[in-house]
Amino acid sequence: MVFYIVLVVLIVFTLGIVIFLIYERKEEAKEILNGKQDSTILYKKQVNKEKELNKKHNVLRVIYNISLDIVLVILALALIGSVTEKIMNNTPFPYKSVVIKTGSMSYKNESNDYLFTENLNNQIEVNDLIFLKRVDSINELKKYDIICYVNSDNLRIVHRIIDINESTIITRGDANNASDSPITFNEVIGLYTGVKIPKVGYITFFISSNYGISAISAVSVLLITYLYLDSYVKKKIETRLSDLNGYINNSNYYLVISNEGIYEYKNKNYSYKEFADDENSYSNTLIVIKDETLIGDNQNERKEVY
Repeated sequence: MVFYIVLVVLIVFTLGIVIFLIYERKEEAKEILNGKQDSTILYKKQVNKEKELNKKHNVLRVIYNISLDIVLVILALALIGSVTEKIMNNTPFPYKSVVIKTGSMSYKNESNDYLFTENLNNQIEVNDLIFLKRVDSINELKKYDIICYVNSDNLRIVHRIIDINESTIITRGDANNASDSPITFNEVIGLYTGVKIPKVGYITFFISSNYGISAISAVSVLLITYLYLDSYVKKKIETRLSDLNGYINNSNYYLVISNEGIYEYKNKNYSYKEFADDENSYSNTLIVIKDETLIGDNQNERKEVY
């Protein structure tokens, strides 16, 4: 019941944000096409142009992109892990994953002498995401391998083999002092490959829960909406810049005063001053001075440029 209440609240909240984003970005697009942001978009265009020419900035951008890619890969692995964990008993793929939910393999219990004599140091911590390989025969397993199997309570257990023969397998957690009930090969899900991602389980547990799925769905809707509207506004900016370039292209000097501030360009140097709320008296008016000649506003030659 609590989940459904949270779900309804989340849906209403998401729809509210979507409606707000659509309204806000549509209004911004109108302002852009009406010339209210001309000084701002010209200034940002010049700043971005300089950044592209700045090698240091380009290096930082590459580092940023790589870092972002790494984060996305980790999140993708977490998502894959959460999905495969739910369907791993039915999946046809040879490799599977599972998140460790208990500490039964997290350290060496002193009563398990074989862990020390055999130098078995591949313990697994709680919330580690581990990867398993499908095995087709009991002959592929050997003593001291770590396997994942389903017990009589239909729970997935990741423990180490301490005894094995043609018909039964006996396992024990490294941190435990007692062995598990004997199992057969049919109960084995996979063999631990030795590959793990530490602590990713915190993410996969949330992602695989009903709350996590709902939250990710809401974030996905908001992200898609934002990206679409951002692209929409950028197209309006490109359209407006194209119009402005018809007046200021190849000019050594021009001044643009719009609703948000003043942008001045002179011999490849530029400056920008943003208006305070009580400073702006230009409203919808745009003034452009090109090569010392006024071509906007109410003075001298009057020419509409929007």
